[in-house]
Amino acid sequence: MAKAPEFKDKDIKTLRQRAGEMCSRCKKTTSQSHSDFDKSVTLGESAHIRAARLGEARFTASMTDEERGHIANGIWMCRPCHKTIDSDENLYTIEIVQALKDRHEVWILEGKPNLENARKKTRILECQGQTVGQLNGSRPKDVQTIVTSRTRCSQGCGSQPACQNSDVTTAASAFQGDFTLCRGACSEAR
Repeated sequence: MAKAPEFKDKDIKTLRQRAGEMCSRCKKTTSQSHSDFDKSVTLGESAHIRAARLGEARFTASMTDEERGHIANGIWMCRPCHKTIDSDENLYTIEIVQALKDRHEVWILEGKPNLENARKKTRILECQGQTVGQLNGSRPKDVQTIVTSRTRCSQGCGSQPACQNSDVTTAASAFQGDFTLCRGACSEAR
């Protein structure tokens, strides 16, 4: 049996550096000091956007082993987030995981502005994945995705900003702006 394609050591180092030594999903630091001054502790790992092996999350049969092991197919994450994205491929689709990587790397290039806003944008991106799953029938119908705008809540909970039960179009357009998740009474689905 052939060995599954893994990332080269130099590519893992590059993924880690491109991510700013931070998880591309939760934005937590993925390295810390060690009691030995010549060492550090790595808390992160490279993850495949499209799986390296048949039977794993987001496997694409049309890819070659070389493509599966290429740095472009990698994302840097902490171990819990890596486990999370690989445990729910209905939510963490190829498109969502690729967007996590791309948006995180842009955020790093911009100098890591507003950490809390970056975390909120990650949650909204994940809500997009839930909404896509709902429309594809892979999510329970009673799950609601809440996306907000800068006006008062139209559902009557009085929250500022407003919330809306969204569809893919609303989620995609809302992601472009500066927003927060509604914490009002109408977001009972959370």
